[in-house]
Amino acid sequence: MLTGFLICAHRWDAGPTGDTDVWHSWTRRTDLLIPPGTEGDTFSASRLFAATYPEAVKIAAPIASLHWRRLAGGNPAGQRRFAAEIAHRLGHPDYHPKVSQDPIAHWIDQDCWRPPSAPTHTYRGSRYDRARAPKADAGAHDRHDRSARWFSWKRTGGKTMLFHRTLAPVVIRDWSPHLELFVGAVEATASSGWATPDVELLTPTTPSTYLPQIADYIRRDPAPSDYLRTATTPLPWDQPENRPTRLSRPLSRSERDRQRRSKARRPQPQTAPAYKE
Repeated sequence: MLTGFLICAHRWDAGPTGDTDVWHSWTRRTDLLIPPGTEGDTFSASRLFAATYPEAVKIAAPIASLHWRRLAGGNPAGQRRFAAEIAHRLGHPDYHPKVSQDPIAHWIDQDCWRPPSAPTHTYRGSRYDRARAPKADAGAHDRHDRSARWFSWKRTGGKTMLFHRTLAPVVIRDWSPHLELFVGAVEATASSGWATPDVELLTPTTPSTYLPQIADYIRRDPAPSDYLRTATTPLPWDQPENRPTRLSRPLSRSERDRQRRSKARRPQPQTAPAYKE
């Protein structure tokens, strides 16, 4: 699901490619959720994610499917079938994966033939395992205000989504190269390994100067993946070695007050007076 949001965020940030591009739907939904001129009061990253949620779900289906993963990691014909399916779900019928500035080509090149990675954090292991979330500090409020001002100028939420902590698990993977800055990791999610010898660059047919940004990405040979060869459905989920003890749901304030009142009304046991000589 997070990979679907990542792809949608990159597509939103790149701009529209035609009248049927889903970019226009995201803009209309955003105008309803965050009306122009009210960004200071209505802006939030959650509303931007909500604007792209339907398409993120559509993309998550083929990404999570073992059948589509094998096509994406297979021969050029399978890669084209996968790209056509994604293009249909994003309303971009003429789409072809590019070697640069294309998150779908990056996923085909780097991620599809590897097993899904486990989440970096879970609810039980996070600091939000309480009845209420901790209060936001001044730095968080400043970041929110800067994002609201930037969004009021551009009115495109792709950049805000890309740099939100929600997408960090799919921006930085166990197998991704270590980068000092998060901005470099975000940019790497939209670039394929086109310099490797098993990738073929197809120059566009239009008469123009050759640029890697407009060359089509095609892997000549299937990805050498034991995972795609042996994986079964449903996909196995790696369980942590030290599984935390299951805790009960945190009580709300009203439940705690009701529990205290119940204990106060409960009759106390009578004890015999101490014997005195």
